[in-house]
Amino acid sequence: MMQVVVEIPYIFFQAAVYCLIVYAMIGYEWTVAKFFWYLFYTFFAMLYFTFYGMMCVGVTPNHHIASIVSSAFYGLWNIFAGFIVPRTRILIWWRWYYWACPVAWTLYGLVTSQYGDLHEYIIIETGETLLARPGFTC
Repeated sequence: MMQVVVEIPYIFFQAAVYCLIVYAMIGYEWTVAKFFWYLFYTFFAMLYFTFYGMMCVGVTPNHHIASIVSSAFYGLWNIFAGFIVPRTRILIWWRWYYWACPVAWTLYGLVTSQYGDLHEYIIIETGETLLARPGFTC
């Protein structure tokens, strides 16, 4: 239990530094609420990745097998998160995995916390116009 608890301050510090740098580089709107939602989702994403890796080390006989098992699931999480393959294009018999994937929920939270309150058009550099709607994701 203490191995889990001792990771929390380190991960929080790492998430705070990461969020300050990345949030500024992306150019999101600097409001307290949006920044803390971004920090919240990033912090918990780092937590579940770390704790899943710790669980794999504890369940498997050695760290070599744990790295194989965890990397297989990390790959599946990233494929089915809805970013590489959108949810609508995932084969119907695999779509349940999208809803069970923690990375999909993190991406959904990150996107909606930043763009969910917009009601105006978003103009992309190519000149294409998108209508921003609350709760809308591709």
